[in-house]
Amino acid sequence: MVHALELIWKMLKRNGVLIETHPSGAKPSIGVRSGEKILPCGILEETDDFIEYFQAEEALANVASRGWFRLERRDDFHFIVLADTPDEFVKFLNENYSDAILKPEVYEKLVTRIEVEEHGGQVEMDELGRISRYMRGEEALG
Repeated sequence: MVHALELIWKMLKRNGVLIETHPSGAKPSIGVRSGEKILPCGILEETDDFIEYFQAEEALANVASRGWFRLERRDDFHFIVLADTPDEFVKFLNENYSDAILKPEVYEKLVTRIEVEEHGGQVEMDELGRISRYMRGEEALG
């Protein structure tokens, strides 16, 4: 990732801005949304424990310490995924989260809670994301 940040630094004009987003690395919560309430069912796990998000943080800190970029602002946000059925949610995970692990007991809770809800429900995954604004620094690369 440091190489990609070096290329970005070279492409940005003086006083250029880099907006960077990535998941925070916190395990996303999974539940059933029914009206205004959310019934928790568990968390999403990954085969690599979300290591790539921590590596992204390290790479950004590395280039900031070299003066390539200066962090101006950082915020967290919620990235919500909704699916009409547990099977639709599994399909979404298979297509978009290659190393996701949805434990069988979490899947079963989703199925059960949707079935018993008076008005049905949707599967909801709430993933915490991070967005940062960096200004291009003027330190020479190397």
